[in-house]
Amino acid sequence: MEKDVEKYLHDRVKKVGGYCMKMENIPGFNGIPDRLVLLPGGLVAFVEVKRQDGSLSTIQKYRIQKLKDIGIKVYVAYSKQDVSKIIKNMNGWGECTNIK
Repeated sequence: MEKDVEKYLHDRVKKVGGYCMKMENIPGFNGIPDRLVLLPGGLVAFVEVKRQDGSLSTIQKYRIQKLKDIGIKVYVAYSKQDVSKIIKNMNGWGECTNIK
């Protein structure tokens, strides 16, 4: 369930000493990823949380690409396992490769 994955993300980020802020209702920025993640060491990324069988909308794909174009890291988490991979790799944020 999407809500479970989002809570897991929040809890894991908090556990490593970071902040996981919900991004909602930002005028002019429809499609912005769900969460802004700030980790110790100045690491910053957006995370879009989707249910296991979910897919990104056209505007979400557009926003993710625009963020990546300016060097912002963006991830899509479909499961708790995805969240664990994001946290595990926090010292070397990789590219978002799981856009459906």
